[in-house]
Amino acid sequence: MPVCILGAVCYAFCMSKSLVSLFLITLVFASGYFWYTASAICPIPIEYRLGVVNDEFGLSDEAALAAITEAESLWEDATGLNLFSYQTDARIAINFVYDERQQLTKAEETFSANLREAKEVNEVVRSEYQKLVAEYETIRTSYETKRTAYERDLRAYNNEVSTWNDKGGAPQEVFESLNAEKERLDAEQKAIDQLRRSMNDLIAEINTRSDEANSLVDRYNQGVERYNETFTEGAEFTQGDYQGKSINIYQFTDREELVLVLAHEFGHALGIGHVENPESIMHLRMGGQSTIIGVTEEDIAGFAAVCGDGSVWSKLGQLRFW
Repeated sequence: MPVCILGAVCYAFCMSKSLVSLFLITLVFASGYFWYTASAICPIPIEYRLGVVNDEFGLSDEAALAAITEAESLWEDATGLNLFSYQTDARIAINFVYDERQQLTKAEETFSANLREAKEVNEVVRSEYQKLVAEYETIRTSYETKRTAYERDLRAYNNEVSTWNDKGGAPQEVFESLNAEKERLDAEQKAIDQLRRSMNDLIAEINTRSDEANSLVDRYNQGVERYNETFTEGAEFTQGDYQGKSINIYQFTDREELVLVLAHEFGHALGIGHVENPESIMHLRMGGQSTIIGVTEEDIAGFAAVCGDGSVWSKLGQLRFW
């Protein structure tokens, strides 16, 4: 009997220990689950609303929302998941904050436009200069040809006149022929003189255009140098950021870049860090991305690292409890 009692007691104790272990495992699992949902590792869909859109951007609320929708579509089309949702009372606000960053962008755009215009003017002036030079060469060739022929014919005329003078005079028909030749030579000389004046006028105009072109080139080169000093070598600014309760957009040059900046900050809102591929949405710097390339494999890998396949259970499968 004592043995049986002892055995029962031992059995009961072992069962109790097993139940405690099971309870602890259940408790740990439940704690992990509630910790996961409370900390919201990948809280999809992320709800957002449109916050402040500074008028200086020249962007309407409708245009801003259209860009935001396109940005979220880059992620949702790539993952096949509903990752973002627009709600007017959402906690996360997307703001367009105008400061020195966008001011610098606008100044750069204006400067770039002026440089492009200056370059176009240079091209026009150079084209006109080349046309003048070509016209001068055509006239000069004609002038040289006519002058050579005129000098040859004039020598022949003078020799013939001299010959007939030595003979005491030319017959009437020869005299009339020589007079006709003289009139032709006089007309030819006038035409040659006109060509020479035209060449002189062209030379003067070519020199003027040359000076103008050189001046424009100098100013253009100086403008390029100032542009490089001001914008290329200047400080780099963050185009946007995610601050937990807000996504702030500070700087973009055009609509495509705006969409890409928004998509980048959406990635941070999901919990994704930066990736190495310069064509990826989540690369540290803007430059190699495009809406055509969209979300890359590296972006998807970053998403999977924090969100799994987008479900709570897939993320829980990545958690360790011991």
